[in-house]
Amino acid sequence: MANATSKNIGQIINSRWKITKPLTSDTGQAHTYKVQDLQNEDNKKEYVIKLLKGINEKTLARFEREIRASFELNHPNIIRAIDSHYEEMSESYLVMELCSGGELEKKKIEKLPLTKKLEMFKLICEAIAHAHEKKVIHRDIKPANIFLSNQNTKIPIVGDFGICFFEEDDDNDERLTAVREQVGAKSFRPPEAEFGIIEGVKPSFDIYSLGKLLYWFLSNGEYLSREYYSIPRYDLRNENSEHAIHEAYNIFEKSICENPTERYINASEMLKDVKKLMSSVEINARFLDCDIPQNCIFCRNGKYEFITSPSIRGSQLNYTNSLAFGIDFCQGDGKSWHNQPSNYAFAPKVMIAQCDICGNVQQFQFNKFNTNTDLAKNWRNVPEDK
Repeated sequence: MANATSKNIGQIINSRWKITKPLTSDTGQAHTYKVQDLQNEDNKKEYVIKLLKGINEKTLARFEREIRASFELNHPNIIRAIDSHYEEMSESYLVMELCSGGELEKKKIEKLPLTKKLEMFKLICEAIAHAHEKKVIHRDIKPANIFLSNQNTKIPIVGDFGICFFEEDDDNDERLTAVREQVGAKSFRPPEAEFGIIEGVKPSFDIYSLGKLLYWFLSNGEYLSREYYSIPRYDLRNENSEHAIHEAYNIFEKSICENPTERYINASEMLKDVKKLMSSVEINARFLDCDIPQNCIFCRNGKYEFITSPSIRGSQLNYTNSLAFGIDFCQGDGKSWHNQPSNYAFAPKVMIAQCDICGNVQQFQFNKFNTNTDLAKNWRNVPEDK
């Protein structure tokens, strides 16, 4: 085994890269330094060089994948590769652009407005979507592998593809992950990563990590254990009336899942819901949930109280409660629903909201066969029919 020992300031790598400063945030497999390009007349510009600590066939193969991914991916929110060397069992390196803003940390996001946090997450999601389109699976998405482009902006740059997979190539290649070798950061890796080798690694691996990262943003930098986002200790809705937080739970349900088949197919699919969430925040839309106090849109002072319609009496539906609000449901022959036998599964079911001060009434429909199933399932604690 060859080993890359730590370097001193002023040392030159491959007759080109002059080390100017060690970086304190070394990765597990490499030393990292700031360097200057001696081939560039503007040698004041600094880059980052990554040097493998211990070189053997396995680490070299992983490093080759990282280098390949770094040069194949071309996205403004993925770290840009500049130069590399890895073909021989000697000193291997990868030179990348320098993100002077440093790693993403709790203190850098906890005071940001919700819109800015979501914008940062969207850019990260777009970067991973690009990687998935190129059949690259990152496998180690976490704050420490996301960097800020500079000190004055909050533009995230995804880096460190050190344990990435090429989806098409790796299905038949010799595996570089040993049995029982855990992959990725403990707080962000999916359950299947706990067991080492995974047959047919898919983008769903990254989806789980992205869901955990979204939770990290929305919780101001708190880490989530397993899939516990809904239990009291971790439930962000308990002490937060922000409607967007409640709507974000739609995304958690399709990303932070133990079963990979229940997650988004890839980051592009997840990105669609992230954009919907951002749109809701921008227009100050409200998430309809019986657990959240809903302000009256008419008088602005009252709160809506909810009832459901119809009720079931024997084999018949009873819409008397809706008729009290001037809402009538008729069959095709024009006769009123409320005295007609009917199949409840196919009948329109509505939520009626009435302001407790001015009496303003709002009506919402959520049929069993309504295509907008996400809306229906998020009415938690809906009153039972009587």
